[in-house]
Amino acid sequence: SDPLSPVWEKQYFNYLGASADQDTVYLSDQYDIWVVSTKGSFPAVSLTGSHGALNHIKFELIKSFGNIIELSSLKYLTAFNDLTKESGFFSIASRLGAQPEKLEFGPYYYAEQGEIGAMDPCGLSLPVKAEKAPVFALFRCSEKESVNLFVTADFRKIRRITDIHPEKKYNWLSTELLSWRMEDGGMRQGTLYKPENFDPSKKYPLIIYVYEQLSAGLHAFIAPEELKKSSVIDIPTYVSNGYLVFCPDAYKLEGNPLKGITANIRSAVSRLGQMEFVDMERLGIQGASWGGISTAFVITQIPQFKAACMASARTNQIALSNAFMEDKTGYAYMIWGQPVFGKNLWQAPQSYIENSAIMYADKVETPVLIMHTTNDVLCPFYDIQQFYSALCNLGKKVWMLEYQEGSHGVEGACATDFATRMREYFDHLLMDKPVPAWMMTKRMKELKPIQWKTGAGSQILQ
Repeated sequence: SDPLSPVWEKQYFNYLGASADQDTVYLSDQYDIWVVSTKGSFPAVSLTGSHGALNHIKFELIKSFGNIIELSSLKYLTAFNDLTKESGFFSIASRLGAQPEKLEFGPYYYAEQGEIGAMDPCGLSLPVKAEKAPVFALFRCSEKESVNLFVTADFRKIRRITDIHPEKKYNWLSTELLSWRMEDGGMRQGTLYKPENFDPSKKYPLIIYVYEQLSAGLHAFIAPEELKKSSVIDIPTYVSNGYLVFCPDAYKLEGNPLKGITANIRSAVSRLGQMEFVDMERLGIQGASWGGISTAFVITQIPQFKAACMASARTNQIALSNAFMEDKTGYAYMIWGQPVFGKNLWQAPQSYIENSAIMYADKVETPVLIMHTTNDVLCPFYDIQQFYSALCNLGKKVWMLEYQEGSHGVEGACATDFATRMREYFDHLLMDKPVPAWMMTKRMKELKPIQWKTGAGSQILQ
């Protein structure tokens, strides 16, 4: 409870708000919520009784909009278990430091309507309280049930208001949480997406989708977005058409981010190899932005993949380390941002070299599809041109699609075009479908846009 103890010094806290007189401040760490006196009137105390840290449950306050918080008005908490990925609600104990009480809690995802469909859900959003009544409105979904509106007065009983189920028209999906231990003893998790009509006696092609840590979305509903957001694979559509998709949590090592991610992917491939229904001869990998950067590096280190697609990526960490980016400099971004190198180029030149995919282009054995936009402000087009050129000079199988529309990610009609070509690419290499004409053309300044085909009335997402 001593705010100056070494335990506190090693933790990061988020500021949640303060009392109107600023005498009491509310903070959150990885799991629990803390009440701290700015005047030292009382020892710092856990509002959640350290129940979060003890049970791997992340708590968040349900409060009125704004940063003014009065203890007397706090009653409920949102809760998310980062081991089981279940979520729901607790009530705050009347005595500070006591254990909160579990209320509604289960295999659901609670969020604002606009969040559903995101590939990287990051926790719970606050339910909306009625202005003149003790009633809350909230959105709830699961991986098998689209978002619907519910209301509750006490978070023990949650009453459904809407009953919308577009997913029932299609061969939808199910999820499975996989956990495994790496050689260093660390536990890893990932989400395996399977078709609703999954048959364990069959073997399925599988695509690994790479981007940060996604297992928090185990129970999130993913709306099909192949026509709207096509820098990444559309999981419901691929799964509906007979693929398995696996999203492993991608943990980075400070100083060696891409080597760390590669170790995770390698261990994930080993875990998948233990499942008889996974066809290890038909493995693919795909990612965009940081996921594309990861994909480019992984295929230089792991030869098992039969198809890879990288979008809006870069492969030369040295070049970016001092580049100008849209709203930041490459110098600060590489040290403290997403790559977490921890040191600059001159302090750790070998780390930048060893985490640059272009340095290992000669090791690539996987056919590669590259997508990039001409005006990408975060991953410059010239960088990916060099990687493409390197693969060509080395006699590797590589295709590159350049789009004028969009910046860091393809947009509009170009998104539709890329989604179609990416699907045709994976279908050919992993499903043994006929090779599309564009893959047999050596060079074309412009490809005729592909017309999107829909299967009206079909039971499979197309």
